[in-house]
This record gives sequence, structure tokens and C-alpha cells, in this order.
Amino acid sequence: MKPVVDGLQTSYSDKLDFAIYTNVNSEQSVSQFADDKGVVYVPTMMLVNAEGVELSRWVGAVAEGELKMAFDEAAP
Repeated sequence: MKPVVDGLQTSYSDKLDFAIYTNVNSEQSVSQFADDKGVVYVPTMMLVNAEGVELSRWVGAVAEGELKMAFDEAAP
């Protein structure tokens, strides 16, 4: 998923902010965020609006087109 996410981050960086955590146990704040959001499996990707409301969640491998559709909907 990393190459897909990296490409999407490049394409959408002018519309969306990306926060990528590669190891949820690396920092207490990241671990707490994962716990608060109920992250159990890696990879878990979430689309969250500016107010912190989760708009979409994907667990496991996701098609690039599916992510693009969600991103386009969230940030036209």
C-alpha cells in the first residue's frame, strides 16, 4: 500500500493533509490515537475531516481508485 499512498499524497497534497503512522507503537501519542480510533489491524486508513469526524475507513489493501473516489468527494 505504501507506493499507492505515497502517490496519492503527492497528487492530493494541495487538497488534503496526510498523517502517516508506520508504527503505532513508536510514540505514545500515535498509540493513543490508534487506541482512541479503535485501530486493530495494519494497515488501517481513515479519512477524517477538519473537525476530526471519521468519513471513511479502510482495513487491509484498498484499490487506488476507491481511495481516489473518497478523496475527490471529500475535497472537490
